[in-house]
Amino acid sequence: MRGVNSVIQKLYGKRVLLRVDFNLPMADGKFSDEFRLLKTLPTIKLLKRSGAKIVLISHLESAGKNPSFRPLLKVIKKHLGEVVFAGDIAGGKAERKTKSVRPGRVLLVENLRRNPGEEKNSPGFARKLARLGDIYVNEAFSASHRKHASITGVTKYLPSFVGPLFLSEIQALKKAMNPPRPFMLILGGNKLQTKIPLIEKFFNKADSIVLAGLMMLPLFPFFGWGTGRTAYEKASRGFAEKLSRSPKVLKPKDLVLFGPKGRRVAGSGSVLAGEIICDLGPESLKDMTLKIKKSSFIFWNGPLGRIEDGFDKGTIFLVRALKRSRAKVFVGGGDTAGFLHRNGLTKGFDFISTGGGASLEYLAKGTLPGIEALKKFRG
Repeated sequence: MRGVNSVIQKLYGKRVLLRVDFNLPMADGKFSDEFRLLKTLPTIKLLKRSGAKIVLISHLESAGKNPSFRPLLKVIKKHLGEVVFAGDIAGGKAERKTKSVRPGRVLLVENLRRNPGEEKNSPGFARKLARLGDIYVNEAFSASHRKHASITGVTKYLPSFVGPLFLSEIQALKKAMNPPRPFMLILGGNKLQTKIPLIEKFFNKADSIVLAGLMMLPLFPFFGWGTGRTAYEKASRGFAEKLSRSPKVLKPKDLVLFGPKGRRVAGSGSVLAGEIICDLGPESLKDMTLKIKKSSFIFWNGPLGRIEDGFDKGTIFLVRALKRSRAKVFVGGGDTAGFLHRNGLTKGFDFISTGGGASLEYLAKGTLPGIEALKKFRG
C-alpha cells in the first residue's frame, strides 16, 4: 500500500476521490455522534491545503434505509465551510460537477448505498465512480471489511492509495496482534458467533477474557443458569462449552435484571422467567477490575449492557477502571467509540479505532478486502 502523504505535492488540481465513512448514527433525523467524521477532518484539510479537488464518497444507513446526504451536508459545512453537493451518485451530472470543482474545494457525492451497484460490487458502477476522480484514496478503514464497489472495485480503474487515518489504524492494530502479557480481552455487544474467529486467534495469548452483554448468554446453559426472557442469538455449542470450561473466562457473579417488578441485582444463577438481563452486577465488575489491575495490555470492544436503554452503569464503570489502569488500552470502534464520544469519555485511551467490525476482522485475519484491493493495484 502507498500512502497519500508520499504524493501530496503532486495533487494540486487533481480530483481526489476520497472514500470516507460518514455512516453516522441517526436518531429522529439528526446525527447523534460525529466521531468518524471528526477523525477524517485532518485528511480532508490536508488535501484542501494541497490544492486538491476533493470528491467525498461514503455510505449512510439508518433504520435499514439509505437516506439522502442532504442533512449530512449541513454537518460537513459546519466543519469545512463551503461544500458542493453533487445531488447524484455517479454518471454524467456528478462527473461534470467534479470537473468544475476549484482546487482546495470539496464536493460531496450522494449516498453510495442508493445505487444497488455499490453493495453488489458492480464493475459498471465502479467504473462510473472512477470517472469522478483522477486518484482514489481510501480513508474508510471502518468500511473496508466489505467487498463493495467503492472499496474494492474502484481500485481497478484508478491510481489508488491508503489515507493517513487508515494507515494509523493498521499500525496501531498491528501492535495489538502481538500484545504484551498479561493480556486481557474484553468483548461485549450482541453476537458471540461473529467474534469466534477473534477469540480463537487470541485465546492462547489472552490471560483473561471477559464476555459481557448478550455475548455471554450462550455460556449460561453450561453453567446451569437460565436467561429469563432475554433474546439472544445462539452460537456454536462446542465453542460456547469450551469457553464455559476455561479458567481464563471470567464467570459473572451477579447481574442487573429488569422484569415485571422493575430493576434488581441478583446472582447470575437467579434470573427469573419474566426478567431480562441488562448489565453486569457490582460483584462481577469488582472481579473484572482485579483482572484489569493485573494486565499490561487490554483490548476492549462492545458495551457491557443495554446502554441504549439506560443500563450503562457497568460500561461507564469499566471505562473508569480502564482509565485508572497502567495497562495500554486499545478500543475497538463502532458502537463503543460512539458511546465514548457521546459521553465525553475518549481521553485516556491509547487507541480508539473508527471501525468496529473492521478492527475485529483485521485482528482475526491480519488483512481486509479494502487492504487487499490496494495491494493489488498495479498503477
